[in-house]
Amino acid sequence: MRRKLERGYTTGSCAQASAKAALKLLLSGEESRTVTVTLANGETAVFPVEELQAEQDCDGTFREVCCGVRKRSGDDPDITDGILVYCRVKKKEEPGTVLEGGTGIGRVTKPGLEQPVGSAAINRVPRQMLEKEAREAAERYHYPGGLVLTLEIPGGRELAEKTFNPRLGIEGGLSVLGTTGIVEPMSSQALVDTIRAEIRVKLAEGRQYLVAAPGNYGLDFLWESWKIPEEAVVKCSNFIGETVDMAAENGARGILFVAHIGKFVKLAGGMMNTHSRCGDCRMELLAAAALRAGAGEKKALAILEAATTEAALDVLSGAERQKTMREIMKKIEETLRRRAGEDLAAEAMVFSGTRGILGQTKGADTLLRQFAEENRRLERSGGMKGKLYGVGVGPGDPELLTLQAVRIIRESDVILVPGKVPRESVAWQIARAGIPELEEKETVGVEMPMTREKERLQEAHRKARERICGILDEGKRAAFLTLGDPTVYSTYLYVHRQVQEAGYETQIVNGIPSFLAAAARLNEGLVENTGQLHVIPAPDREALELPGTRVFMKAGKQTGKLKKLLEEADVSARVVERCGMEGERVWRSAKEMPAELSYYSLVIVKDREEE
Repeated sequence: MRRKLERGYTTGSCAQASAKAALKLLLSGEESRTVTVTLANGETAVFPVEELQAEQDCDGTFREVCCGVRKRSGDDPDITDGILVYCRVKKKEEPGTVLEGGTGIGRVTKPGLEQPVGSAAINRVPRQMLEKEAREAAERYHYPGGLVLTLEIPGGRELAEKTFNPRLGIEGGLSVLGTTGIVEPMSSQALVDTIRAEIRVKLAEGRQYLVAAPGNYGLDFLWESWKIPEEAVVKCSNFIGETVDMAAENGARGILFVAHIGKFVKLAGGMMNTHSRCGDCRMELLAAAALRAGAGEKKALAILEAATTEAALDVLSGAERQKTMREIMKKIEETLRRRAGEDLAAEAMVFSGTRGILGQTKGADTLLRQFAEENRRLERSGGMKGKLYGVGVGPGDPELLTLQAVRIIRESDVILVPGKVPRESVAWQIARAGIPELEEKETVGVEMPMTREKERLQEAHRKARERICGILDEGKRAAFLTLGDPTVYSTYLYVHRQVQEAGYETQIVNGIPSFLAAAARLNEGLVENTGQLHVIPAPDREALELPGTRVFMKAGKQTGKLKKLLEEADVSARVVERCGMEGERVWRSAKEMPAELSYYSLVIVKDREEE
């Protein structure tokens, strides 16, 4: 015979029990080793009081009392099972009860939750039960004054990091929860309540359109495909139907589900809870869709024998797979429409780990675009700031643009380039050669004068910072293009530091430095074994005496001085001018190199025995 599952008690019930024990000791002087309380659903429950602390005045009366009750979750163990929930009680002159959250109790930081921003995360029903205990104790012991009840959960801050609280905007600790006071074994209500809270928080931010994902596969796919961060997504687990219902009840205009085929194919059969214990009809649904798509009986039978949906899709040819997924998406669309009704647009995108997007409902693209536009509007209105990227475009050859640089440039809203006339910038021209659509992007010139005058430089950097911060305040992502690599003698670094210090998010995207490209052009190595590499910004006799390979960057106007030093030192020198650009030139000795070179020149120097 199957054992009946044991129920447990919520954090709210434990707080209520510890409060009753503490109130009794404070107001009557009587200690309790057990305490009986009437829960929110009307049932009674007995709790052992595990800890009791008290502070007394000189006359023997109690000034402050603290009692602790251990939470038991029964056969629905969760992260809070076994924690101690304390209530610290003290008197105050003014009548009334004040509830506060102490150590380990979270604090609300976003609108849309049960409690206002700034309040302790003690939900409505636990608050009512705590106030009831305080009121009844005051009446029972004839106490006319007021009371302050402070809840504490040692270790609550650390435990909260493993819960949904950070996503919901509850920071610094756990929430005190409960509607009935009872934790039903294997109950899904707590998770549904969390999804409801998350939806309300998103809508309170000013959103009308939601994106939802059942789990981490969907969250990862959203980030990798469209850079939609986890905090912008409702994580709905298996509760598709409830999520649609709650989105509609709370006034959302649309919700887009992005989910793996293994989970969401079940909606084609009308299942709105995708947990395996609610049923598993995945292969049957795929086989039926394949038959409707004309794949034939043999392949349908093979699908029924497949272990996973990915394996089932492998049975089909490319054309059959497309037709089958069209059949699946028709059924998913019908299921979502039926549940959502007329006032909520409910759409879906279904993907696999190996094939990407497999299918989508008719309005999915529209909903995704509306969500993205709304995100940008929220960013521009101050909800979220933009981000600055310092992007290295390499030394000159557009084929040396990194894949990351190409992606960031394409995804950025604004392109920043040094100079008064942006499209005359060498960095812009390099990027344009590799990314033709750069022509269509908003491009802003940032003046960065080539001068050693400190005051002029500081003023230029200040203006650059203000211009860039203004763009970021509109919620836009900006890519600042720089030659070579942003970390090597780049004027971008001055802007990077100032924007970062102003509180904006920044990221450096590496490019290939010119000295690496020059070594490749020369078809020679830079350093080997234990050899040293020195990168030097200007000609210098002492630098020339350093051991190993010396790279003199941007020789330019000082070429004559450097040529003389090299000839006197009798070292091996290689010179590359405009590496990877039109007009590239190479000299393989100091004697051959001209006395004047352009700004885009570098010299690689080695001792002769290293050649």
